[in-house]
Amino acid sequence: YANVYLFYWMFVLINTILLLNMVLAVVFSVYDKVRDEINAAHKDQRKLSIMNSAAILLHFVEPKQMIQESKNLEEDWEPEDKCMEMEPILGKDGRKDSEIAELKRTVGDLHAELKSTKIDLNEHLNLLRESLECMKSELKTELSSLHNRKTTHQGQELEQFLTDRSSQHLSPLSAPPLMTLTSQELEQEPQPRPSLTSRKSNLRPVGQPLKKRSTSLEVAS
Repeated sequence: YANVYLFYWMFVLINTILLLNMVLAVVFSVYDKVRDEINAAHKDQRKLSIMNSAAILLHFVEPKQMIQESKNLEEDWEPEDKCMEMEPILGKDGRKDSEIAELKRTVGDLHAELKSTKIDLNEHLNLLRESLECMKSELKTELSSLHNRKTTHQGQELEQFLTDRSSQHLSPLSAPPLMTLTSQELEQEPQPRPSLTSRKSNLRPVGQPLKKRSTSLEVAS
């Protein structure tokens, strides 16, 4: 049993070593890709040194290889040319900073102007409200005075009408002209003709002698 137990643990150890080798191979490939991308993009040497130190500590890469790569990078690096190349960029950045400062100033001025205009608008609005309230009160007073005048005028007209009616009822001569016209028309109507009975009574009966004329007629003749 001891041999079987030993064989089992040896098998497990070999499998774990193989798995670790596979994992390390994957990690190395990823690290190589990242390092190539960093070198292609010309990143900071500080990042490269950090990555190199991490690789050396983890024993992913031999230190000699990293030292040679760092030497190659130092040979490729030309500080004077890089400084000359950075000068226009820094000049552009300075111009951008000045433009940004000018924009900030203009924005501050606009903000101050907006505040002042807001205050002015609030003052104008308050004045308009006060004037509208004054006009409203004046209109109310005018309307009330007009209403009072109207009511007094109507009361005077009603009193005048009542006095006229009362005077018309008291004086019979103050009849309307329509009644006078109708009475005149009635007076101007022809008198009714005498009836036949009245004519017969005026006729002289047969065989009756004529009446004597009056003395006034005789004297006149």
